[in-house]
Order: sequence, then C-alpha cells, then structure tokens
Amino acid sequence: MILDIAHVSKSFGTDLVLKDVSLRVQAKDRIGLVGVNGSGKSTLLKIINQDLQADEGIINSQRGIKIGYMTQVFMPKAGRSVLEEAQDALAHFHDLERKLRALEQQMSEPAHQNSMDAIMHDYARLTEQFERGGGYEANSQVQGVLYGLGFTQEQLEQEAATLSGGELTKLGLANLLLQKPDVLLLDEPTNHLDMET
Repeated sequence: MILDIAHVSKSFGTDLVLKDVSLRVQAKDRIGLVGVNGSGKSTLLKIINQDLQADEGIINSQRGIKIGYMTQVFMPKAGRSVLEEAQDALAHFHDLERKLRALEQQMSEPAHQNSMDAIMHDYARLTEQFERGGGYEANSQVQGVLYGLGFTQEQLEQEAATLSGGELTKLGLANLLLQKPDVLLLDEPTNHLDMET
C-alpha cells in the first residue's frame, strides 16, 4: 500500500465537494478519476498532495514516498527557455555543483589549510550525494525526457511562455518526470494534447 485515503470530506462554504471518499493505492496501480466538472477530482488531488486540508478523514502514505503533482495549467517563468524550465526540475544538482566548486576553491587557498579535514569531509559527502543521485547525467536526462515528449532541438531554446497549450502540458510533465516521484498525480493530463502524445 502506497497511499490510503480514508473517509475524506471537504466543503467550501456551504458547497460539499467531497463526502466520505476512501481509496487505496498499491504499487504500480494506475487509477483514473472520472467525473463531471466540479465533482471534486482536483480537490481530492490537492488534498493528497497536501495543498489543501481535508475537513474530515485521514490520508496515510508509505514512509519516504515522493509525490509529484501536475496541475491543469503549467505556468513557466517569463523569459526562460524550454530547456531552462526543464532544468529547474534538477536544480538540486546545480546547487550541489555550486557547493562542490566553492569547496574546491577553499581547498586551493592557503588560508583554509587549518580546516582542510572538515572541507575534505564535506567535499566527499557532497560528491557521493551528487554521484549517487545521478548528477553527472542530469543534463542528458533533461534533454532525453524533452526529446522523448516530442520537443525538437530548436524548441529547447524557444521561450517557454510562447509554447502552445499542449506543449506547456508536455513541459509540465517533463518537469515532473525528471523529479522521479514514486506517485504521479496528473490533473487533466490529456488537456491540449494530440492523440499521438
């Protein structure tokens, strides 16, 4: 069992949106929520993702589970390319790399010789974290996911805000896939997509 949703209810003012919803999600399950607009599908996903608090009920998840949530509309930052937006999903690798470069700089400076053991310890720890997480493959992963979702080389440099609705959906999905969540919550994932996609 990855997720256990038990007796969840949610109201907005006098409008009861969810009442006594229960659901269990096992590993490798693929579950589709089907209902008319306004029936609470997005609300349930936001509660599972902890963006909203349920009025009643309990949501338990497996310890250490990573949930990825894609909203109905992906909004890129202004002035950024498709590639830059996708690289944001792996920003933690860029942070680790900056820390490693800073430690390398400290190692080369005589003023830090007295604290060299601590610097070397931090460097070894961060290097292992970077390697174990796949930091050396991060840039090729980003491009591989984007190409796999149908983006062309030219589109990688295109400003993300100029993409069509379907392309924005694919970019949002790319960001989510690059984060490698254990559970994917996709809100209206087929909006604006063609049949091939």
